[in-house]
Amino acid sequence: MYCNAIFGKVGRIASEEVTLQLVKSKGLPILLYGLECYSLLKADLHSLDFVIMRFLMKLPRTANKDIIDECRSFCNFPLPTEMLEIKSNKFCKKFKCNKSMLRYFNKPITS
Repeated sequence: MYCNAIFGKVGRIASEEVTLQLVKSKGLPILLYGLECYSLLKADLHSLDFVIMRFLMKLPRTANKDIIDECRSFCNFPLPTEMLEIKSNKFCKKFKCNKSMLRYFNKPITS
């Protein structure tokens, strides 16, 4: 994933704030690209959050979820599901649809 590429390049040289900002501005948009028009399952949403949580655990070298949540809050670093919710709402507002309509976008076209 892009987050690991960023971490591999800057590693422990850059500060945690710089690394988080790079992931937030470059990694998350790539991870979430185009997902706002899909109705994802809970397992899919959990997988998106898991990727970022594991990265955040690697950065300060801790597995304590409370510490990670506090750091996320302090650094204003949203989880992918939080960002995806905002993006989906914008998408629906732009096309004047509601979330129940999103499931129709997921169906394959059959002829």
